[in-house]
This record gives sequence, C-alpha cells and structure tokens, in this order.
Amino acid sequence: MLRASFKLEYAYKRSTGKIIKKFFTFLANKKLSGSTFSNGDIFVPALEFHPETREPAIDVIDLNEKISLLNWTWIASPKKYHPIQKPFAYGLIQVGNSRTSMLHIITDCNESDLHKDIELVPIWKQDAGENMKNLAYFRVNG
Repeated sequence: MLRASFKLEYAYKRSTGKIIKKFFTFLANKKLSGSTFSNGDIFVPALEFHPETREPAIDVIDLNEKISLLNWTWIASPKKYHPIQKPFAYGLIQVGNSRTSMLHIITDCNESDLHKDIELVPIWKQDAGENMKNLAYFRVNG
C-alpha cells in the first residue's frame, strides 16, 4: 500500500489589483481618490472594473474636491460595539462627482449641524498605513 502525506491548506494571500493598490496608496498619503473609466465615470471608493460595462478602470485620480453628505443616521448614545464612544453619525458621503457614495463616520458635531449637501472634511489617523483605517472619520467643514 502506498502512503503520502497530505496537508489541505490555502496558502494564497489575497492581493489587491493595481487600481485598489493605488487607492490605498492615496489613503496612506492622506488623500481621497477615485477610479476613472473611459466614459468619464468616477467611483469612490475605487473599483477595478466598471459595475455596468465591466471594463477595467483606467487609473486612480486625486480627488481634491467637495465632500458632501447625502444622508445620515445619528447615533446619540453609542453602544459598546460602536466604533467610537461619543455621539456620531453614519453618513453616506460623496466625493466630488463620483457616481457612488461611501459609508463612513461623521463626528465632532451635533445632530442639528447635519443637513444634505453640507461640506465635510476627512480626518486622518497618523499611522494606519495603506488601508481604509487611515481615514478615521469626517467632520463638518468650518
């Protein structure tokens, strides 16, 4: 009888594509960016492929543009499982003319300060690296 050792494992570590890698590099440099496509669409957070046409993204561009609040939910009394322990909002945030919005935290404000299309600014962590955790939260501009 023949015998051979066998070990079931998944040694592959997921890698990012070139577009997502660039998006994370922008985050590490405390900048928001988006993926661009041949039809002029911009997506934030960046996407490798257009969700409708399936074409690959052309590049990632710096979006030093207005950051707007589209909608939000106020958390007046955070629970222990919430990411921060002071009042905050989960907001749908749009960067420039992006076709998409992203969900993130808005804090250092009162619920009455929030309204549709108010301008926000990103607050960055000092040492989070090339990932979404580098973007700590947003606050109202002003």
